[in-house]
Amino acid sequence: MKQISEVSGKKRDHNFHASGRPLPLVTWWHEGSLLDDVSEETRGQVTWNTLTLPDLTRQHLHRVITCQAANSNLTQPLRSSVTLDMSCEY
Repeated sequence: MKQISEVSGKKRDHNFHASGRPLPLVTWWHEGSLLDDVSEETRGQVTWNTLTLPDLTRQHLHRVITCQAANSNLTQPLRSSVTLDMSCEY
């Protein structure tokens, strides 16, 4: 599992990479609500999903978003969480 965050303009991209056999389904969640379940890329045995957040406001401060990778009903999904933190630029 690997997580990468990128900032471009006012948008923030979060990429989550996972591998396994069978290939995992990679999803993004916030407080039990599914945000994104589309894996954009699969290369070899690596799947990733990029969550792009729109312009962030104060209401997003300290929001916890979780990425989950699951590839069977026999094992527990792997999860990684990000807490959104921001500061004002003048």
